[in-house]
Amino acid sequence: MKSPEQQPTPQPEKSPANVGLDIDAAKKYLEKVYGGEKSSAIIDQSIPISAKQEKESEKKPAVEEVKPSLEKEVSKEVEKKEPTVEEKLAEKEKIRVAKDELIDLAKSIKEAREKQEKEKEMSFYGKAKEVYETATGGSLEKIAGEKAKVEIEAEGLKFFNTPQEYRKEKTVETQDRIRQKERSAVIKERWNMLSDKEKGEYFGEGKNKNNPADIDSARSKFAVELNKKIDAKRQELSKGKNGITISEDVFYELMKKGLKSEDIKKRGIFGRMFGGEIEIPPLDKRGYLEPTRNDLTAMEITAKKNIEEAAQEEIERKIIEGQRAFRGRKQRHTREIIQETAVKYEAEKKLEVKPEPQKPKIEIISRVGRERTPEHMKEMEKIRQQVETDIEKRKESKKKIEELIKKQKKGELLTAKEVAYLRTIEFGQKTEKELKKAT
Repeated sequence: MKSPEQQPTPQPEKSPANVGLDIDAAKKYLEKVYGGEKSSAIIDQSIPISAKQEKESEKKPAVEEVKPSLEKEVSKEVEKKEPTVEEKLAEKEKIRVAKDELIDLAKSIKEAREKQEKEKEMSFYGKAKEVYETATGGSLEKIAGEKAKVEIEAEGLKFFNTPQEYRKEKTVETQDRIRQKERSAVIKERWNMLSDKEKGEYFGEGKNKNNPADIDSARSKFAVELNKKIDAKRQELSKGKNGITISEDVFYELMKKGLKSEDIKKRGIFGRMFGGEIEIPPLDKRGYLEPTRNDLTAMEITAKKNIEEAAQEEIERKIIEGQRAFRGRKQRHTREIIQETAVKYEAEKKLEVKPEPQKPKIEIISRVGRERTPEHMKEMEKIRQQVETDIEKRKESKKKIEELIKKQKKGELLTAKEVAYLRTIEFGQKTEKELKKAT
């Protein structure tokens, strides 16, 4: 027995990619064009994790202990080093170059589009996505996909993440619609086979037999009556020990073959010896059909298969159409994002002003006749206010010293605070004199 590692990896189901009756060919075409089921009717490129992957991740045992030899390596990875000044400058320059490249690519894309050079235009997008990520740090692919998804949902359309989701939701619904469509065609054909007298029974009083709306109403009444006959006949045939169960699909298949299936009759013992168990009268009096149970079973299988194949073909066609529509929307948003970002960067470049070199502070006092800037005037005002404040403080200090000297001459005692003040002034004056001598 092979180990799990030796087991072959199951290949993902491929999605069809063409409109036609050959479903296998359609699947091969989709795989060739889109590389398998990467997206659905209207989806982005991301596919959610499967239930199987989730279970496998749950089964993995948690690491109980980290080896001492690995602890240092882990800590080194966790502790990110602060980039150096050189690295910051290099990164800044890298972003600047990327912005310039994006501006050039936007112009190239626009020019190619105006000239209707589709192949040339598409060749620029790969590089534009790389440059955009460098310049902005965001994924252009993801942003464009999200914008397309929001747009789709805003229009009232449903968004599917994978083709499998679409098939799961739409298969039964599509089969029922195709079945009803086929039955409607059979009923219409049966209606057309009726004589004018027979049709007249389904028109009410005052109804116009040539009015389309009245004709539809009469045909609907005929369809209801026909379905009631079919239901009654099915119940009748299923009764008894040798009852026969016939599906509605078989009844309509028999009508498609030109038989009046609502008038099926069981055959007696003698009749069953020389033919089938039932007999079905024709619609055009060409002769009775006498199928066996096996014939009816084969007919039911065929009818079911035909509906399933028709539904599958329609679903695969809609998946391809939806994928194409989504990619178109996504591509449009990609182009618009590139153009809008490039315009933004161009505007930023125009607004960039190189800083003027700072002038020495001595230049703040402008010369006579030289133009004074608002900044110079503000600085000069600050200096003037500071000078005035210093002068006032000196005057107050001088006045206070004179008052204390007079007090001393009169023989009055000074307070400790006043003595300390005089010593501070004396010390300051000595220091100032010493500084002057030193210079």
